[in-house]
Amino acid sequence: AFKCAEIVVNGEARDVFKDPITDKGKASKKGRLTLQKAEDAKHFSKDDVYKPRAGEDGVPGGTGFLHYSPCGTYVTIASGKGDPEKDILELVYKDGEMVKEQTLEEIRKRADIPDGPFLTGK
Repeated sequence: AFKCAEIVVNGEARDVFKDPITDKGKASKKGRLTLQKAEDAKHFSKDDVYKPRAGEDGVPGGTGFLHYSPCGTYVTIASGKGDPEKDILELVYKDGEMVKEQTLEEIRKRADIPDGPFLTGK
């Protein structure tokens, strides 16, 4: 799936996000995103951790830009505040063109966990 988080209009980057008032769970991350190891984000403060919109009059898109994984090992850093040099995601598409081709088997191997369903054929 593709999810738009940033667009460029007349050379200016703009955050793109959804934040339905009726469902806080559907809010999306905004702006340029990086996925980094949490240990590489220690210089940020607790105030930078994402908080959803507080009611109808709250800040659209919420506040903060750090989205930690449930295990706390990784953090998605939104709004262009991450370090591209520490981004562990790989560029696959750029400007509508595929820049890295990969097989479904390669993707499954990377996504699998020890004794997971992909490599063991469960």
